[in-house]
Amino acid sequence: MTERSDQPRNGLYQLIADIYAADPDPLSCQVAHRLVGLVVDNQFDDDTAKLQYPDLFRHLDACTDCADRYHMVTEYARLEADGALPNPSSIPALPAELHQAKGGWMERLVRLLFPGFPAATPAMALRGSMGLSPVSIALDDLGIVVEIQVQSSSISDDLRSLHCSFSWTERAEHIENSIVEALLEWEETGEEEQALTGNLATGVTFLDIEPALYRLLLTIDDQNYVIESIEIP
Repeated sequence: MTERSDQPRNGLYQLIADIYAADPDPLSCQVAHRLVGLVVDNQFDDDTAKLQYPDLFRHLDACTDCADRYHMVTEYARLEADGALPNPSSIPALPAELHQAKGGWMERLVRLLFPGFPAATPAMALRGSMGLSPVSIALDDLGIVVEIQVQSSSISDDLRSLHCSFSWTERAEHIENSIVEALLEWEETGEEEQALTGNLATGVTFLDIEPALYRLLLTIDDQNYVIESIEIP
């Protein structure tokens, strides 16, 4: 009797052990983002990256969001290495060279390059904007515009607040009450700084961030945008 009662329990333990042993994805998304940054920093091709970071590619097989991120970042690095990235004085509404169509999240992605913060006039500097003028960027040909402004944090002069406000033309009136999902991440490592959910009418504000180089990802009505190389002084 004792042997028969132990068999089901031993079988259950073995099943649990097999499940854990067979888990192909030991990484978190946060660690995967850091490894993607290392792949880009070291200019690894896919074959070399797979040899160096096999756990990363097991994670990419299981996580479509991280896989999309990997392809986006490595493609950007390839364009940069080839000298194919534009460096315009103003951002066009829809840069065809950077518009991606690779399926999934990438299929609805528009990539834009941040032009940098111009110096503000003395009058603007008096209003507490750190002497930096806000920057307006047209996200697409529907007339959706994001205005990005940086200010000193209210808790420390060493930190910053980044506010994104939105405007749109009559052609895009249907989005007035749309939800906006905003993710600010460190451009060099891909590590998440803050993730926010708001609406277009009120915008979103990232509070108390360090001066650094960031990437801003926005999702509005299932359309994805990424604004790269936002340098916060």
